[in-house]
Amino acid sequence: MNTLTMKNIFTQRLNHLMILVFLLTITFSNNAFGQKFNLIRYDSFEEYTEGTISLTYWNIQNCGTGPSCGTTCVADPLIVTGEQSRSGEKSLRFQRTNDDKVQTGGSLCSGRNEIANWNDAFGTYGDHVWIGFSVYIAENHLQDQWSANNVTIFQFKNIDAGGGGNSYGSLKSYRKDGAGPFLWNIRGYGDVGEVVLDQWTDIVIHLKYGINNDGIVEAWVGDDYIYIDNISFPAKLACYPKFGTYSDVMGPDAPMQKLYFDEIKMGKASDGGSYYDEVVPAFTCNESAAPAIPNNFSGAATGIREISLTWNHVGEALKGFNIERKTGEEEYSFLAQTTANASGYVDMDVVDGNTYSYRITAYNCFGSSSPGEIEVFLEKDHALLLPIHTVSASNHLGSYKPENAIDNKLNTYWLIEGENEWLQLEVNEVTVVKRASIGFINGNSRDYKFHIDVSMDGDVWTRAGSYTSSGKDNNLHDFVLDGISCKYVRFITATNTVDERTWLAEIQLWGYLSTTVKKNLNPNPLHIRHLKSENSFEVIIHDESLHNATLVTYNILGMPVGSQQVNGISTTLDVNGFTPGIYFISLQGTNNNVVQKIRIH
Repeated sequence: MNTLTMKNIFTQRLNHLMILVFLLTITFSNNAFGQKFNLIRYDSFEEYTEGTISLTYWNIQNCGTGPSCGTTCVADPLIVTGEQSRSGEKSLRFQRTNDDKVQTGGSLCSGRNEIANWNDAFGTYGDHVWIGFSVYIAENHLQDQWSANNVTIFQFKNIDAGGGGNSYGSLKSYRKDGAGPFLWNIRGYGDVGEVVLDQWTDIVIHLKYGINNDGIVEAWVGDDYIYIDNISFPAKLACYPKFGTYSDVMGPDAPMQKLYFDEIKMGKASDGGSYYDEVVPAFTCNESAAPAIPNNFSGAATGIREISLTWNHVGEALKGFNIERKTGEEEYSFLAQTTANASGYVDMDVVDGNTYSYRITAYNCFGSSSPGEIEVFLEKDHALLLPIHTVSASNHLGSYKPENAIDNKLNTYWLIEGENEWLQLEVNEVTVVKRASIGFINGNSRDYKFHIDVSMDGDVWTRAGSYTSSGKDNNLHDFVLDGISCKYVRFITATNTVDERTWLAEIQLWGYLSTTVKKNLNPNPLHIRHLKSENSFEVIIHDESLHNATLVTYNILGMPVGSQQVNGISTTLDVNGFTPGIYFISLQGTNNNVVQKIRIH
């Protein structure tokens, strides 16, 4: 054993000893002052039957075909199997051959067989991300024909990568100078020990996502420990993990290659403490049965576009809970996974006027319970999206102007630093404002505090309320203003949990005109007929006051996705190119507005 290996092992053992010494302190801190580590996802694959090829939560990227990219995948390129396991009896197997390729980057052909969830990019500036998993490389080492035998098995990848955007912490295998043994290599550090075939290797990676020379990469790969700090990650908004195999084309003589993943755990910490024990792969499963069904599963509408679910724990040997959801006759789909100590979940991705069915299962390392099921109806909210006449602000940083906050895009923003800065919206006329829908950049990694003031004349202001964002995601969320009549609305900055900057991605106002409008005497002002063969809708207008109205189409987030002028008693809405889902059409006349829901299949 060389000196470097002895030093690595000693450093690792010393680190583990420090964890044990401070275990009581860390536990007290978590319990007394709030949980500092959030386990976002855990997968042991025990809850699936052998042969499963479709997973909850994970998006799957398998090899495919493209111009000059070869044949399709081998049979079952990704599958839950009992051939190998790190704990329990199952794992997730990936396999491919030289012929399995997918087109990426235009005409480039690459080998790709991966799982990821880019919709759950939970790592961003300042976050401490902890990821643990176990990998087993069998049959033959993964080899790449063109890039120094270079294959990535784990990536910490940016949602806005734009090509070549893999961030620090990604793990690959390669042969130095194309010869000699295969080595593990971590981006941001370098080589981390030799790859050993036909055995499980436990891996833990800790990343402090820093962009100002304050980033950290810390990793345990088998018996090897590495640490490097004072690095700058690529300045990308958010990252997510990917597991599997990704490379250029394999060598022409390479045989079938297989690798297995088990015990995938990933989470985020609010401080720089050690959470190794939270994500290190388990050594065995001591459970002999799946847990019982959660008790008293119930749900209720608790806010605008908000349904709250609650349940009681059953037993102690739990890893967590999986929640699924469906609407109408749809099939259930994955919604969320919670930790074992959770007793509730708030679904804020719902549309009023719909009935939602929810299904919950508890799981441990052995498997999942039978499901509990409930149904919740969300009452119709009749507030309209209010048009904004002008927008202004006290100041802005760089090119991040106030107009960016009302452009119907969640990836542009008004940026300001400090407290008591404001962004002001003027509506077309005096209006009853019921709520504001607001979304933030980095809304999934920090809690924004802010105030909303209202005014009739722009001079005398009244505080409508003080609010705190959820800190859970980057979507639009509703904040109730209790039906205040006004012509001007101000968003006023306060603080957030990371820095003094406010990144306001989007703000919308919802409410009713407070001035007298013409009453709609026709109980059915519109008739909408779906023309399936033409992928369009015919809108027949019975109310004469709307014969010269503007028809605006909104998506489920309330963002306009189309607009057209109506001339006469009917018009055709072309929905070719629209993503399937729920939409709203609004006919906006001079003194009357009508909104109806449509579903695009």
